[in-house]
Formats: sequence, structure tokens, C-alpha cells
Amino acid sequence: MVREVEKEDLEQILNLYLCLHEESIPEQSEYLSNTWKQMLEDQNHHLIVNEIAGEIVIR
Repeated sequence: MVREVEKEDLEQILNLYLCLHEESIPEQSEYLSNTWKQMLEDQNHHLIVNEIAGEIVIR
């Protein structure tokens, strides 16, 4: 299923990002929480994911 991300998807998004770009996942912090909140609330941007069996996947 293709859908827009939800607040609860942050951990899966960070794990996905780790597979694509980085060597480690950022630690939970106020900065990370604020950045994620800003991304979700930005009406000019939409983060779309593919989900299979409740897990966000790369396809």
C-alpha cells in the first residue's frame, strides 16, 4: 500500500535512511523530534512510502 507517512513512522524511516545513506541512525533528541514534526506539518511537502504487512519497504 502506498501512503503518506505518519508520526509513528520515524523509526522505520530512519532505518530505511540508514540503508541508503548513513552509517548510523541519529540519536533521539529534541532536534530530531522538532525536525520530524516540521516535516510532517509542512503543507508543501509530502513524504510517501510503500508499506507491506505494516513495514515500510524499498521497491
